[in-house]
Amino acid sequence: MKSLSGLSSLERTAFYICAALLALAVLVLAFLLAMTQPRFATPLVNRALNAWGPDGAKVASAHLRFPALGTLAVSGADVPGLAEVETGALSANLFGFLPGVPWLSDVSARNGRINLAGSGTKNNTARPDVRKWVDHIDVANIDLAFNADKPERTLKLVSAKGSVQSGNVTLHATGADSEVRFEGTAKASKSDTLGGRVRIKGDNMADLARLVGLAAPDTPPYNLTAQLSIEPGAYDLDDIAGTVGDSDLAGSILVDLDQDTPYITADIKSHQLDFDDLGVIFALPFGTGNGETVGKAQRRAKQAYQRGNRLIPNIEIDFARLDAVDGKVHYVADTVINSTLDLTGVELDFDITGRVVKAKLARFAFDEGTITAYATLDGTQQPAQTNVVGSLDHVALASLSLDKIARGNVDGQFKADMSGNRLRDAFGRANGSLSLWSTDTQVLALGSEALGLDIGEALVLLASEDKADPVFTPARCLAVVMDINKGIGTLNPAVLDTEDSLIVMKGDVDFETEALDIKIRSDAKDASWGTLVGNVSLGGTLRNPSVNPLNGKAVLQVGLAVVLANVAGPLAALPFIETGSGQDAPCGALLSRAKNAQG
Repeated sequence: MKSLSGLSSLERTAFYICAALLALAVLVLAFLLAMTQPRFATPLVNRALNAWGPDGAKVASAHLRFPALGTLAVSGADVPGLAEVETGALSANLFGFLPGVPWLSDVSARNGRINLAGSGTKNNTARPDVRKWVDHIDVANIDLAFNADKPERTLKLVSAKGSVQSGNVTLHATGADSEVRFEGTAKASKSDTLGGRVRIKGDNMADLARLVGLAAPDTPPYNLTAQLSIEPGAYDLDDIAGTVGDSDLAGSILVDLDQDTPYITADIKSHQLDFDDLGVIFALPFGTGNGETVGKAQRRAKQAYQRGNRLIPNIEIDFARLDAVDGKVHYVADTVINSTLDLTGVELDFDITGRVVKAKLARFAFDEGTITAYATLDGTQQPAQTNVVGSLDHVALASLSLDKIARGNVDGQFKADMSGNRLRDAFGRANGSLSLWSTDTQVLALGSEALGLDIGEALVLLASEDKADPVFTPARCLAVVMDINKGIGTLNPAVLDTEDSLIVMKGDVDFETEALDIKIRSDAKDASWGTLVGNVSLGGTLRNPSVNPLNGKAVLQVGLAVVLANVAGPLAALPFIETGSGQDAPCGALLSRAKNAQG
């Protein structure tokens, strides 16, 4: 073996380099071995965090794992205002400097909290930028706080495991009475997109939306699946399937987080809509009976309804929801069940911009006819301003649940300008009009005679009527005009003209107090027997109406006529015969007025 002096200059240089590299390797190995000891590694990690990390960042303990010396295990990690982790580990990737290769091959964490609101991002806290830095993750029991001051806006990450680089990752999270499960796949993922199937279920969609900083209407309990693509600055939910309450739901929703305000584009539909499920949106106590899918919001609506004596719910515009999102929503229900008004279909199309909601279309279809409305709610003004205009087009009275007393179709128009942040306030300050008209209506003969106050003839019909085949009498015309001024709806007037009777209704509906004050006058055209003398008053409230004869003597006559008719037959009522002097209504003029009531 040659001595060092016997080596050539080149050989000596090579020797020195090898010796230096060997010494460096020994030093590095010694350093790494020393770093396996927490008493040595912890202060060095804290010094590094103090020099290059976030302000105040520190760990209670840190060390390299042996023999996996490329993995740093930590405990008691704390980044003030941003994150806390009880235990965790980071595995470095030696090829992280290469394009497309993350610096960390593995990251694990247990029992901690991450404050997303304090991470320095705005609306894009959920962007998948983590894929630039990390490959495999194994995380459990981590709280994701969207607002540190509001504990209810915390999502618990029960578990997240897999490769975010390939897309084969699973996630399970809970929060806001909701549960989220995600199964990511490499097939559905791209270089900048994490894709897979997601399932969300919970008590109320509004709670989950509020948790993540978005907005949605109150809903019954829901259970939905969708194909989810998490893109830079966007969530794309496609192929949605499942139920909301007792209604099915399908379609797509795109959430764009790159706007100043998150922008939602939704195109959704229901093959079968349970009308009860819409009630909770307006705080109406629908669908809370046995066999119905009921959530907390529906129970609250029912309790509020039972505590009060009003029909119009006292719901208030939630400006926080209007501020949370902008968007465009299109919804179609092919069929409708459990509708009081026998709806067969619904279509809604509306935009949200700032605090302005524009319903470009609200169409409600029946077996015969439709109700179409257009509305604008302007929440930029205080109080909020709401404008509604719409029409009834050949709607069958049977579709309005009036088939037991009337047949045929009705047309109409309505408009209203309202001011108020609460629905009751808006109705109480409303200005507008309502008009209805028909020329092909048939009215139940008994109902017509009773409403026409021909009590004697009504009793004859009652005694002889075949309930399986009731008798209907044609109406020459039905015309209703209601003018609404500062919350007072005044009938101006309402007229029903049949071959037997002319009935005129005048009076007011106070939408602020919901009080009714309507007078009903009649004029019989035939020689019927047994008539009430004077008017009948429709009083009470919208929720609890009452019918009262204004003449005390007439009350006795009604009672006596009923008794005599049941005991002795029609002849017993002869003292109350009416000669029949009523005249036909001017139907042409009335119909023209109703059709032109909107100006």
